[in-house]
Amino acid sequence: ECCSQSLFSRAPLATMRLAQSHTARTELYESNPCKLYFVLVLLCLCYFGKYFCTSDMYIVQSRFIEDENISAVQLSSLFALGYAASMVGKVCAGAMSDAIGGRFVILLAAMGYIVSTLLFAAVPSGKNSFVGFCAAWASIGFFALGLAWVAVVSVATNWIPAAYLGRLMGLVSMAPQLGDAAARLFLADFLGRGWRVVFRIAAFSAFCLLLPVALFVSNSRSGIECANS
Repeated sequence: ECCSQSLFSRAPLATMRLAQSHTARTELYESNPCKLYFVLVLLCLCYFGKYFCTSDMYIVQSRFIEDENISAVQLSSLFALGYAASMVGKVCAGAMSDAIGGRFVILLAAMGYIVSTLLFAAVPSGKNSFVGFCAAWASIGFFALGLAWVAVVSVATNWIPAAYLGRLMGLVSMAPQLGDAAARLFLADFLGRGWRVVFRIAAFSAFCLLLPVALFVSNSRSGIECANS
């Protein structure tokens, strides 16, 4: 009986905090919309880093197969493993974003796929190299394909007022296409230096794109955190 009373008493409080959050975000957006657009741009740029650490493989694919003696079946298995790991990452990202906030998950995801990309480039050539490539690519899949987008959406929706959610998230949803195009155009210039150099440059680029979010973006615009209330 005590538990049921406690649950009922918490419901109005949660509803009130949610209403306060929506009101605060709307007022802040209408008074200074430039700040919101600035945050969304930084989130999208950070998300671009994910494509530097995944599109790099598609750029160097032919060179990678030739240098490491990887068959088409092995390469397909590598990609499949990355997608399987991403599904686990998406489940984890949702729970973690609700529990500790999307900003932390963005930083964790970015550091995860940056380190994993460097590890992929560091796998030595040899008979057992494919095992190392699989482990590193699965890690990239978990962090880049799994955690990143869920965390970006979590933070973005904490900043965007409900009345403008559709139109502004529509703009944010262009980040995957823009990020993939930017990564391919930039990294293609380094293909002649070898696939490992491309991967290292991709990791460094992703780190640079992460810094603005780490330095300037908070988990929510108002002091009331909708996702964590």
